[in-house]
Amino acid sequence: MLKTFFCFFVFGIYASDICFVSRICYGESLSSLSYKLIKELYHKFDISCIPTAKVNGLEKMPFEVRMSLQKKYNKPKISILFDHIWYIDYNPTSFVPINSHIKIAYSMIESDSIPLQWVEIINTTYDAIIVPTEHLKNIYKKCGIVKPIFVLMVPLDLNSNLEHPIKDYLTDNNCFYFFSTSQFYPWKNQEILIKAFDEEFKNEKNVFLTIHGKQGDYSNMMNLVNKIGNKNINIIYKNITDIELQQYMFSSDCYVLVSQGEGLSMTPREAMALGLPCLISNNSAHTLICESGLVMALNCNKPIRAYYNAFGQYCGNYYSCDFVDLKKALRNMYNIRFENLKTAQKRRDWVRKYTYDNLLPYFETILKPEKVLLDNIDQVDLGIIKTSSKELFKKYNNL
Repeated sequence: MLKTFFCFFVFGIYASDICFVSRICYGESLSSLSYKLIKELYHKFDISCIPTAKVNGLEKMPFEVRMSLQKKYNKPKISILFDHIWYIDYNPTSFVPINSHIKIAYSMIESDSIPLQWVEIINTTYDAIIVPTEHLKNIYKKCGIVKPIFVLMVPLDLNSNLEHPIKDYLTDNNCFYFFSTSQFYPWKNQEILIKAFDEEFKNEKNVFLTIHGKQGDYSNMMNLVNKIGNKNINIIYKNITDIELQQYMFSSDCYVLVSQGEGLSMTPREAMALGLPCLISNNSAHTLICESGLVMALNCNKPIRAYYNAFGQYCGNYYSCDFVDLKKALRNMYNIRFENLKTAQKRRDWVRKYTYDNLLPYFETILKPEKVLLDNIDQVDLGIIKTSSKELFKKYNNL
């Protein structure tokens, strides 16, 4: 049934070399990645796109995205899924053209295990998968994935933040502003953040916390804030533009994201591009940023079973921080607020490697490598793919 809506978009008679299979919307995790990659790569590759969910606002989308939706996907050379492998109520993998020469999935998860169904589907359907971090590569291997796993971090459109005046001063020398943005889901840990902030700063009228989200249980957060009665905690529930997000970040003095699990960890890198100090949980996709030594990393040793409604099952564990440790970390970020200003440029310089300019060539390599080598590792270098899979090696060389 879900495939029927795609027919509406097939106006052209073209066949594409590359087929992106994805939800088509801006600003939503993997969907955002495919949306932006189409814009960046459309004039270099013959790209078509198959939506895995209903497309809204087609007329407002960039020319490149609209055109990719109009092309046929007959026998694409390479098809890449930018969606979860499988949901309990439908299967995005079923949208990947069966006659694709090479099938790849860009995949991630926030916890330390993947659904059982993913293992079977990946091993029987795809030629390779791509994950954003080595951390996830290890998880997928542990869960039984035998197909090649490449690591490519999600590129971000950081230019606007990198070109913005750097945040190397406090918003107000007499006040201090924490800011956090994510969806209002339990594993995002806003509840513990609100309680820790309130206990640590409830007697200080010059320290503020703003939490933004556009999905999830907003009413539960508001009820908690109203019960606490702390007027320095502000909850914002609405869609915001990239410019508005930049303004929220720049008007704060510390970005906070202490979630129990992250698949991509986008917003801390966006904050770092502005030079903003960050306090983040040292787990999942955050670990790569924590290893930089340029953020305050909060240990997360408390396992919490990870139930996904979308998959109808538990998938290992999330990992949460300690309440007392979080209070101390918030206080520490406040105490070293002037010292943190001195390292703003270091944070900005470190995060530059995650721009589209720096990461797009690696995605181009996946789509059209200059050379494919049979090796004992699975790795993407500039222009070169190394793989341990004889089958994938042969398929690339037969493109």
